[in-house]
Amino acid sequence: GDGLCYAIPLKEILPHMPSVTITSMVASQRIQAERDGARDDGDNYDDSDNATTESAERTTVGNKSHTTEVIQRTRMELESGDLSFAEQVASIQAVRFVPYRLECMKGGPDSIMWERWEWKRPVGNDDDWKSAEWESPNVLLPH
Repeated sequence: GDGLCYAIPLKEILPHMPSVTITSMVASQRIQAERDGARDDGDNYDDSDNATTESAERTTVGNKSHTTEVIQRTRMELESGDLSFAEQVASIQAVRFVPYRLECMKGGPDSIMWERWEWKRPVGNDDDWKSAEWESPNVLLPH
């Protein structure tokens, strides 16, 4: 789909987020900080020989045992209330996606052709489009 994303204050959604999501996001940031050398918590672990960064956004799991340990430690801190809100804010970014065009394809090995549907709503210069009614769907060619 096409649309715009708006930042949401973390305080609004944090109570609704699964603890496993919070844990994994914070733990991932901790591991990345260890690799970047930005964090010194007394743990001299270095898995740089086992981990690779394919781009600035994607880092592979290096040492699975160490990753599991960091995740478990973070989970225990969250459950005991010792995980600071500041670290959560530094690790999690929440956004709301407001679409103005959506598309859906369905089909499979037994289909002659994929069905492809598109929904749009008018977009104007003001924010009224966010609550505008969706137009009737269009049936598009499969590709």
